[in-house]
Amino acid sequence: MEKTLTRAEVEARLKGKDEAIARRLDAIKAEVAGAGASLRKALDNPLVAVGAMLAGGLLLGWMLGGRRTRRQAPRLDAMVLDALAEVIADEAVALMEAGASPEEALHEVLRRRAPVVLVRPDDGGREADGVLRSLLRLAGGVLTSIVLRNAIEVAVDRLGLHLPSEPEEDGRAGDPAPEA
Repeated sequence: MEKTLTRAEVEARLKGKDEAIARRLDAIKAEVAGAGASLRKALDNPLVAVGAMLAGGLLLGWMLGGRRTRRQAPRLDAMVLDALAEVIADEAVALMEAGASPEEALHEVLRRRAPVVLVRPDDGGREADGVLRSLLRLAGGVLTSIVLRNAIEVAVDRLGLHLPSEPEEDGRAGDPAPEA
């Protein structure tokens, strides 16, 4: 038979479960706090910070640029060359059936044809970019130059070096020489 629990027994069991849950929660909080401290300590290492920045940059580049594995539609110049190769092959086969050697047939077919020169504009190795990508590339270049300039200025200040100043409007550079 089933034993019925009294109110006091139920409360005692619930209190025990409550205490076990509280202990487990405290253990998890301590574990998370320890992980946060170790993560902060690891990020204090400059190499880890650089690695994290590189990983973030790769992730951002992948998100914005995507992969370049998309299939492209056949280009017009490739289709023209394929059609031309097919015509040349058919004419060479016809000459070989008439008794010419493969070399003679091919030379004859090519001698009768005008040379084919396909001209396409030079895109500098890049496909056409979208507006967002172009703006991001421009902003990235500007930000890179600003960061590099500031880094050089900080390095020069810390090393105590003196760089020549920019020429003033009257054509003289830097501070005037002290008069004797």
